[in-house]
Amino acid sequence: MSLKAENVWDYPRPPRLEPVMDRIRIIFGGATVADTVKAFRVLETSHPPTYYLPRGDIEIAALREVAGTSLCEWKGLARYFDVVSGSKTAPRAAWTYPDPTERFHTIRGHVAFYAEPMDACYVGDTQVLPQDGNFYGGWITGNLTGPFKGAPGTMGWRHPRTVTCTHDGILRSRKRDNPVRKVIHRADPPQKRVRNRIIQWIVGGRPRQDNSEKHRPHRGGSKSMIKRTLIAAILAASFGMSSVQAANIVETAQSAGSFNTLLAAAEAAGLVDALSGSGPLTVFAPTDEAFAALPEGTVDELLKPENRDQLVAALSYHVLPRELTSSMLPGRTIPVRTLNGGETLRVTKSHGAVTVDNATVVTADIATDNGVIHVIDEVLLPGTNTH
Repeated sequence: MSLKAENVWDYPRPPRLEPVMDRIRIIFGGATVADTVKAFRVLETSHPPTYYLPRGDIEIAALREVAGTSLCEWKGLARYFDVVSGSKTAPRAAWTYPDPTERFHTIRGHVAFYAEPMDACYVGDTQVLPQDGNFYGGWITGNLTGPFKGAPGTMGWRHPRTVTCTHDGILRSRKRDNPVRKVIHRADPPQKRVRNRIIQWIVGGRPRQDNSEKHRPHRGGSKSMIKRTLIAAILAASFGMSSVQAANIVETAQSAGSFNTLLAAAEAAGLVDALSGSGPLTVFAPTDEAFAALPEGTVDELLKPENRDQLVAALSYHVLPRELTSSMLPGRTIPVRTLNGGETLRVTKSHGAVTVDNATVVTADIATDNGVIHVIDEVLLPGTNTH
């Protein structure tokens, strides 16, 4: 059966999960390690499909679970396997979502494979090519039209809005001679530059005269937080905006200038793409001063490559897979589920002030085009929640 023609830029975002009618086979170490007609595939804008196979159709001895996790904004926390066959081992060449989000509950426990380290992977009778890069795991078949995200310089691609032109009117991919649908990043207009300065002031607050003692605005300072939020709303209305925004969560944090440590940690953990997606997400964002208040050496230790799993767990504990504004909170303590394997935070709203575990929200409801940011004065630590 021939595969029908598809353009990856016609795939949806958020991604769609669908069953696969074709037979899927994976060859490694000279043997068939997986063979199924019950696979699913995930379709997402700019990516070739990723195929998920049921564990029952994979050789039991072929998968060896290893340490390591990654976070997908859509599917949740992934865990990894070495693939073993005969005398060959492909490190971290397969992954699974043991507790996926509700939208992707169908692939709970299913396994996806990187095509590049395998001897061969087939969709029907068609041998696939691997998606470029060492992060995504899509399979490219001859019926697909790109360009495909994954190669160097493509990590920032989003759904196309404009086309960058060359002398002949089209920017062409050297590799595939396809038009590259790439967002043009123009200089910020004056309105946005002023808006970003407003965001920086609202997030950072007034300059401190004395840094000898940790400033905790929530103690008798809820009026200050309310005042800043009110000013933000007034200024947003003045600029003809529904809220103070600076594109997505990552871009907003970059504009504020108060989250350099958080952004560096997100990059080291491989979470920038997830936080830049369409969401909606809620991020409880510790400031640079909050990270500086941790015991000496803590941040440097977390940023080491061998501690990446701990870093992913710590950062994903600050992220909710939905939008949660302060106006949605009741006047009591509630548990909210995070992206850290379903661990919950304890969020309390009382007399206008909001706390998250032992941290205080010093600036609430910074709206972005993929969610909301709440600025907090302490770094949240998984496993310390006592509720």
